Amino acid sequence: MADDKESHAKNRGGARRSSPSAAEVSTEKSPAALGESTEVTEEITAETEEDEFTEVSKVTEVSKAKTKARHLTKTQRAERIARLNEMPPDVPQLVVSAAGSLLVGVLYLVLPEKVTFGPRWLLLVLEVLLLAPPIIAAIFWGRHLPYRIARGGAFILLTFLTLSLVLSVGLWISVLTRTTLGQDLLKSGFVLWASNVLVFAVWYWELDGNGPRARRLTAFKAHDFRFPQHEEGNPTGWVPGFVDYLFLAFCSATALSPADTMPMTQRAKLMLMAEAVLSMVIIVLLVARSVNIL
Repeated sequence: MADDKESHAKNRGGARRSSPSAAEVSTEKSPAALGESTEVTEEITAETEEDEFTEVSKVTEVSKAKTKARHLTKTQRAERIARLNEMPPDVPQLVVSAAGSLLVGVLYLVLPEKVTFGPRWLLLVLEVLLLAPPIIAAIFWGRHLPYRIARGGAFILLTFLTLSLVLSVGLWISVLTRTTLGQDLLKSGFVLWASNVLVFAVWYWELDGNGPRARRLTAFKAHDFRFPQHEEGNPTGWVPGFVDYLFLAFCSATALSPADTMPMTQRAKLMLMAEAVLSMVIIVLLVARSVNIL
């Protein structure tokens, strides 16, 4: 019995001595584990550097593409301006639009002095000075002004016309209560309403597609206004003339909305709104004062 206990104890002691401790195991495996973790860390670092390099490459490519696009845009603009400078204006339409502008100055000669700002002939003189160079160059010399100069002169003219119209409407409203003659009231109201139609017709003529020359350059597409002829892609190559914009301005001043021509851009919608407001003010106050006089 005692022999059995001694042999059992010896076996347990041998088993304890034969099994390694946790510290020994960890000490034996730590170099391998460290090697593996080092390799994983190196792989992660390599992947991170590769990703960063890829992102930097993408940013560089995008920057180069933007620079190239900017350069192409400047080149295209320069080419477009050169083509516009070479394109002669449509002389008949130029004469018609100039006549519409001059008619505003002629109508102002009919207004009473108390409704005009400064001499009544001043607006007509300014119009003649601004319209003479392009018309003389086109008709008598067979030449045309550069595109930017022509556009600048057109917008200066429109600025004078618009300021004269707004100031005259304001002066007309201020003297409205002191006007007792129906003839003077109707004459002033009609002249201002007709001037409103003509001024905004010139605005639409110069606004749509950045002017008549640019409209002819862009293959007769719809720009700021969409006419009925544009509905099916304009296969006939139709180009709107000044009378078409005059009709648009007339409809906006009478119906206070466009008839068959739709505004396509925000600036076109704002211009139609401004014309409708001026027309509504003139019509409403004219009717109200007429009823009061009667």
